[in-house]
Formats: sequence, structure tokens, C-alpha cells
Amino acid sequence: IARGLRLLANICTIGAFSLWGGFSESWSMWIGLLVLLPGLERSTALGSVAVDHAKANNMGVAEYQLAFANWRALMVMVGSQLYGRLYAWAKRSGNKPGSAYWAGAAVVLLAECIHRGIPSMDLFKYLSLIHI
Repeated sequence: IARGLRLLANICTIGAFSLWGGFSESWSMWIGLLVLLPGLERSTALGSVAVDHAKANNMGVAEYQLAFANWRALMVMVGSQLYGRLYAWAKRSGNKPGSAYWAGAAVVLLAECIHRGIPSMDLFKYLSLIHI
């Protein structure tokens, strides 16, 4: 179920970002938000699997959450710089400023491909070891 939920969320995100990248009218933002709705909680199922991995490897839950929060902060910092600079470049060079959304869709597609490359046995191997 976790993989299927993640796939649906990523498809919805790619669809919304592609719509926003392709059209600059206000209707595309509203329709994109509707398309994006199923993908808003994409990390819930796999987040619990990640906590199980952390527990199985003698990492405390709080320690894992701290490491995850730090990683997320770095990605937010890098992502905002990347997308902001891409938007500025596109606007300056006469390209569609929505290309930043295309870049976001490409990142989501890359993440899905990497996720698909991890065998289920490796991804979910600790679930039977955890006793809650």
C-alpha cells in the first residue's frame, strides 16, 4: 500500500506541476490544486517505514526525527535557491517562467524512479522485527 500511495501522490504532483508549468492563467492554479490534493500526504506511509528502519538499527525515534528535520531544512534551502534562480533565469532569457514547475516535476519523477529502484524486500524488511 505504501508504494501505491506514493506512486499516486507523485503522479498527482507531476500532473499539477506540469499544468502550472504549461499555463500561466489563474484557472490552471485552481485545477492544479485539485489535482495535487491526493498527493499532499505522500510521506505518511513511507515515513512510518523509515521510523521502523531507524528503530531496527538502534536509532532512537527522536534522533531520527532530528536527522530528518535537518535534512529537510537543507533541502528546503537548496530547493528554494534552485527554483528561484531557475525562475529568474527563465524570466530574464524570455523563456516561460513556469519552467521552475517543470524542474519540480522532474525532481519528483527522479524521486519516484529512485524509489522504484529499491526492492520491496529491502524497503520493508524491518517491519516484522519491530514490536510496538
